[in-house]
Amino acid sequence: MDKSYRNLMEEIVLENIDSVLEECGCCSCDICKTDVITYTLNHLPPKYVSTLKGELFSSIDMHVFQNAADIVFAMVQSAKRVKENPQHNKPQE
Repeated sequence: MDKSYRNLMEEIVLENIDSVLEECGCCSCDICKTDVITYTLNHLPPKYVSTLKGELFSSIDMHVFQNAADIVFAMVQSAKRVKENPQHNKPQE
């Protein structure tokens, strides 16, 4: 089966991760960045689309002010949590 679906929430988080990490003064190593991304996505509802039409409607919806504020808030909260408890100095399992 071809992957004919996408999670727009994931794409928005990925587009904004570097600026949020910088703004929060959070480490941007691969481990911390991945932790912030996964923690954020686990606290936001997924927004899957399977067609171009669905993508367009969802993209418009995602850029409504409240949705954008919710996404940035979740990302900042995640970055603060990772900054306080970085995993990059701990042995990886």
